[in-house]
Amino acid sequence: MAAVRDVSEVQSVVQDQSSIAEMIRSGIERMPYNAMLGVRITEMDGGRAVGTLEARPEVGNHVGTVHAGAQFSLVEAASGAAVSSAFLDLLGHATPLAQGAELTYRRQAKGDVVAEATLSVEEIARVRADLDAQGRSRFEVRVTVTDAQGTLATEATMRWYIRLNA
Repeated sequence: MAAVRDVSEVQSVVQDQSSIAEMIRSGIERMPYNAMLGVRITEMDGGRAVGTLEARPEVGNHVGTVHAGAQFSLVEAASGAAVSSAFLDLLGHATPLAQGAELTYRRQAKGDVVAEATLSVEEIARVRADLDAQGRSRFEVRVTVTDAQGTLATEATMRWYIRLNA
């Protein structure tokens, strides 16, 4: 890999990655299902992402709280944003795919909800090493969902697979 020579080169690289991140964030929000639900990605950087979902009748359930399916959709979107932010430089050469999830609904989610998805620096390094050695890797992203009162509503683990493109 060639060394970056000056400040303008660094700025160019950062701007390019920022543009790619913005395209991904916008793409996640514009997916028809996410757009219908109102999923928003408010932060994504370095393996961490935050997504929000406004409480509206369309995402509610029979007891007046945020539907479990709507929470799952937010979990999946936020974890995808976290994965994308961890591997921005690889996305033209590798494809990440969600493979499964485990969710535990702890409390009813009342009002607007926020999902925070994180992929640790150590896990990112391990996945990159796997890609270098084997061309593929499996990993997990942890996600928490809190409601408008700050109550932990849902804990989740999203399972992902990433492979280098042929």
